[in-house]
Amino acid sequence: MKLNIILKFILIVGIPLVGVYALVGFLQYRSMAGMVEREGSLRAQVAVELLANSMDERLIFIGTATRSLATYVSLDPRGTRRLRSQLLTDLINADQMLNSAAMVLGDPLDENLDGWSVERVDGKINAGPIDQAFLQWITSQYSSMHQLSGGWLAPVLALDGKTYDALLMQPIRIEDNVAGFIAVVMPLKKLQKETYRSLPSASRFAIVNNSW
Repeated sequence: MKLNIILKFILIVGIPLVGVYALVGFLQYRSMAGMVEREGSLRAQVAVELLANSMDERLIFIGTATRSLATYVSLDPRGTRRLRSQLLTDLINADQMLNSAAMVLGDPLDENLDGWSVERVDGKINAGPIDQAFLQWITSQYSSMHQLSGGWLAPVLALDGKTYDALLMQPIRIEDNVAGFIAVVMPLKKLQKETYRSLPSASRFAIVNNSW
């Protein structure tokens, strides 16, 4: 008799309570999982926004340094010839993502151009007269440049024909004439590496520029 009462109690009270406990536990789990997911998403969003702002500031600084150099050269093109190695070295030292820089004097649409370049190779910077292949490569991009204000171009196929570079070109203007240009080259691999280094916990990311 007592056994029947106990069984009835278990059936009537115990099993529903177990169900209630299971439901409450499941709801708590869902709530906690949602909080963790939202917190993780917020952290990822903040990290990406901070990184994007940091990269944006670095690219703006590179552009400002390049424009400043173009303006300086336009004031005294002949006088800056003897300083061009140092000036270009200082330019690519503005940011370690820059791989090379060049100063080209003369009308970019003519064949008689005077060019000088510096390149970062294995941590060292080599300077000298611009290589003819490199000169042809950067002048071929001149038509893509906004010839009044200059700026970053869309990613272009690198000189090796295998990778892509971001190219910044800034005209040297004397009065209303273009007397040459300054160009800096940033391999996209370096940009990707620098971004990945700043997001060590990211397994996959993409760099998107809606102006390209």
